[in-house]
Amino acid sequence: MRALVYIIAVVLAVAGSAATAMETINVSASYRERIAMLPGVTFEVQLEDVSLADAPAKVLSKVTVEDAGNPPYNVALPYNPDVIQDGRRYTVRASLRMGDKLLFTTDTHTPVLTQDAGTDASITMVKVQARTQSSRRVIGEFVYFADAATFTPCGSDETYPVAMEGAYLDAERAYRDAQAEPGAPTVVVFDGQIAKREGMEGGQRDMVVIDRLAGFVPGLTCERAMADSEIGDAYWRILSIGGEPLDAANGEREPHIIFRSGQAAFASTVGCNTVNGGYVLDGSSLTLQPGPMTLMACPPPLDKIEQAWVRGIASVSEAIVTGPTMELRNAQGDTIAFLENVALQ
Repeated sequence: MRALVYIIAVVLAVAGSAATAMETINVSASYRERIAMLPGVTFEVQLEDVSLADAPAKVLSKVTVEDAGNPPYNVALPYNPDVIQDGRRYTVRASLRMGDKLLFTTDTHTPVLTQDAGTDASITMVKVQARTQSSRRVIGEFVYFADAATFTPCGSDETYPVAMEGAYLDAERAYRDAQAEPGAPTVVVFDGQIAKREGMEGGQRDMVVIDRLAGFVPGLTCERAMADSEIGDAYWRILSIGGEPLDAANGEREPHIIFRSGQAAFASTVGCNTVNGGYVLDGSSLTLQPGPMTLMACPPPLDKIEQAWVRGIASVSEAIVTGPTMELRNAQGDTIAFLENVALQ
């Protein structure tokens, strides 16, 4: 393999590692297909603690290789030996991306460091399969624990494993941000499908493929998620803007937008200034027309959040309502914001 051009290592070990000499895991990753990689492909490998079955895996170390070229990908993955415990389980995971598109990833555990595993890891990544059917909007409960995730559609008793492809990593990260209790079921909305995939124990099985994540709704139950919502005459709590979760600042109003259908008007804030304006709704087509806005100086990070929201308002062209949730998109299909309908205040 040609020389690696650019390596970023992020070590997430506990405080105090500065006084300990870092050790390394020798990782060699490849894939079976005879496919040459185009310039610009990114390789990533990370060390995870997967000891607890009812808690998310803890990332201890990560290395990202930009413009990684063709396999094999040989990486020295640093870790702090002081945080490694004999009774725990550690694995490495690898992935290969071109921009936001996941090309190859691991679908099995590769143990290292403990339980008779050493510091050498050989990984065979699997190709992310092309979509075999159209995506549809889905709402249900997502659970992530150890090194895997499951999804149960609202109104169904069937639980499916979630394939590690498409927008899986986006969902895993958003789940960690959205829920406070490890392993707790959290309602999620996404565009996806159920497709046959190779199971970790071998053989084909039905799995959920997340093609595009809309967002998570902490505290929402499936019972309430089955109720449809109307955009007008409603108070919509803003859960995220551009995929970044929002929380109400101390002592400030929570981020929200209120639609008044009688006046075809809206009022919104992310916790600082208030933006007023009008809106035009035609089916799922939604246009927001910003009007007067208060001009208080906003403390950081509210100032940046508010600027992003004001820009986003002007670019909204579509509103997709799923149960008590709404995703606002621009003309390019990008998510401007993800919101939850609550009692009108």
